[in-house]
Amino acid sequence: MMENPGSSREMFVRVHDLAAESPGPPVIRLANLILEEFLRAGAEQLSLTQGEGDYSPVRFLIEGQWRDVMKIPVPAAAPLMNRYKVMANLDIARRPAQRGQLHVRLAGTEYVLRITSTIPSPAREELVVAFPETDASTTTPRGTDR
Repeated sequence: MMENPGSSREMFVRVHDLAAESPGPPVIRLANLILEEFLRAGAEQLSLTQGEGDYSPVRFLIEGQWRDVMKIPVPAAAPLMNRYKVMANLDIARRPAQRGQLHVRLAGTEYVLRITSTIPSPAREELVVAFPETDASTTTPRGTDR
């Protein structure tokens, strides 16, 4: 994480060519890789649902259509969701629905994303990452160049 030069309170996570360079545990590399793909694809939302059969789908909403972009083993879904919650300063021990903000920087552009954790049933959780605002004339999310 690195501090945003414009604010002493906001922290930005630097997302960079993760496939080859990202150190750390596999869940951190996977979380960063998914965020990088989400931003590069110009998606409006990212959805991760826990507990659907053997795999948990990762979906992107692109131009109004949900697209499956990855399937991860169900046991990896909870740690991945927890990683996003930690990045957004949410309480990973708390199961009720939560909302927060995720700050990321990719290729010199800073993005502020909305993160929502919901529990449709006791056995399943869904995590959604989205842009808090979109320009009405386009579905392409906005970032801030720094």
